[in-house]
Amino acid sequence: MDHDLPTPSPDHTLVFDVSPTDTNNHYNKFTGIFTAPHSGTYVFTWTSYCVSGGFTYLQAVVNDIVLDSSYCNAAGAQYHRSITGTVAANINQSDAVFIRTHPTGINQGEVVSSDNHRTTFAGWLLF
Repeated sequence: MDHDLPTPSPDHTLVFDVSPTDTNNHYNKFTGIFTAPHSGTYVFTWTSYCVSGGFTYLQAVVNDIVLDSSYCNAAGAQYHRSITGTVAANINQSDAVFIRTHPTGINQGEVVSSDNHRTTFAGWLLF
């Protein structure tokens, strides 16, 4: 993401509007959804920064099925904190993969993304 995201609501899909390695346009930088071009085992990783004093619950999702989750907690912290999640999964062609906030969780404060603290999402076909 090339900008901070003010306190996101529950079930909010994060949109990573910068995708320099997506040469085949399988990631939609307007919806935040990666559509798998082929079936196979993929690896997905994400890093999120939360503002000092805040916290954010995120989930890696395939077609509304949660693969993994992360919790960035900077409550009481003087500086931003970060969390990274990585998951490998068998994905079918045309499956939708995305990062969202927890559908019933409460988030506090910004998701930080700037030159010094970049919130990111990446994935690749392993085999």
